[in-house]
This record gives sequence, C-alpha cells and structure tokens, in this order.
Amino acid sequence: FEGEDAMFSRENLLACCCVSSMLVAPLAANEPDRSPISLAVSADRTLCLTANHTSGSVSLVNLSEGRVESELAVGRGPADVVWLDEATAIVSLLHDDSLAVVKKSGNKLSLLRTAVVGDEPRGIAISKDKRLVFVALGGEDAIAVVEVQGLIN
Repeated sequence: FEGEDAMFSRENLLACCCVSSMLVAPLAANEPDRSPISLAVSADRTLCLTANHTSGSVSLVNLSEGRVESELAVGRGPADVVWLDEATAIVSLLHDDSLAVVKKSGNKLSLLRTAVVGDEPRGIAISKDKRLVFVALGGEDAIAVVEVQGLIN
C-alpha cells in the first residue's frame, strides 16, 4: 500500500510519513535548540515521542495536528526513545549513564524514574514479550539487559 502520506510494507513493518504535508512553525528566537535525535511512533500512529538531545527533554507530538502536546525534562543527552506500551516509554540518557521511564497521561508526560544502566547508553530495544530491555552501551562496547519490572516498579 502506498499513499500520499504513508507507505507500508506487505508485513506492515515500515511506515513513512510525508513530512512536507505537516505544518511546522519555525522556532522563535528565544526557543532552545532541542536537537531531536531519535523518535518513536505510537502503536496507533497518532503520537510520536522525540528524544531531544541538547535540551535534555522528550516531546510528545500529535502527528495528525502537527503540534507538540507536552515536553518533559528527563536528563542529560537523551539518545533514544521507545514505547513500552501505550502509556509508558523508555529513554536512554547518554550523559547520565541511565534510562528514564516516562509515563503519558492524556496529553501530558511525567518522569516515573531513572535507573543507571552503564556507560553511554544509546540504542534501546524491547523484547517481544516486553519483559526485557536491551540497551547498547557505547562506552563499554556492551549490551545491558534490564528487566522491565525492575524499571517500572
């Protein structure tokens, strides 16, 4: 299936938005540089989270309306973000050597907790059964394996 705004593979694994169809306002002079470095689209494809590297924040973006609903300070150097479920996301914090657990309630984000995982965490993957989080540790040339229950409880 191919359309003006999206493209899906036969397995429905690849989705691409036509960014030119979204209206994005330029930054005001007093707006900080956020440097979004990674994003995660919600399962229902209505929302997106961005890991904003230089501002140390995560933004919740309404994709159909093209606007930021919420922004939350999470720590130093967010490098990756993944949805765990429809209300919970995990963010790697490169310069804090940690993961941040973020909760969405309505259109607002809140920080549930942070947990140290190792030197320079970057990419994140969630196991299919959602019991484990795999984190690439750039400073250790290793992969950390973290139990989800330990992060969210």
